[in-house]
Amino acid sequence: MAEIVLVLDSRLQEIAPLAERVDEFCDSHDLPPQFAFQFNICFEEVLTNTIQHGLGGQAGRAITVRLALDGPLVTGEVVDDAPAFDPLEREGPDIDAELEEREVGGLGIHLLRSMMDEVAYARVDGHNRLRFTKRRPA
Repeated sequence: MAEIVLVLDSRLQEIAPLAERVDEFCDSHDLPPQFAFQFNICFEEVLTNTIQHGLGGQAGRAITVRLALDGPLVTGEVVDDAPAFDPLEREGPDIDAELEEREVGGLGIHLLRSMMDEVAYARVDGHNRLRFTKRRPA
């Protein structure tokens, strides 16, 4: 198994350096370029929502990010100490509705569900743990 684990400060500025690390990880393990792209979008969505909504924009809070390759599975994980929030309980957006009729929110989890093979949430020891997995092509 290969993995990177980073502890980020709860600031949006942490997302760009994370994206570079994800690109390097995927490249060094011969993962298709779309994997880096998709994992970066998923991390950006989750981290942006966690920082802005879960933590109210408060800097100085630790968010642990993990990206791992274990056989054919690539797994991303975000762990934070924001109030409990299971994004999987939220109903997805109506992407067929007219733009002006759509409700705000829900697009990030829709992207996660559509790009990844599995998405799971757990509340463990006072922390949100969101894990998303994609199977490597044969």
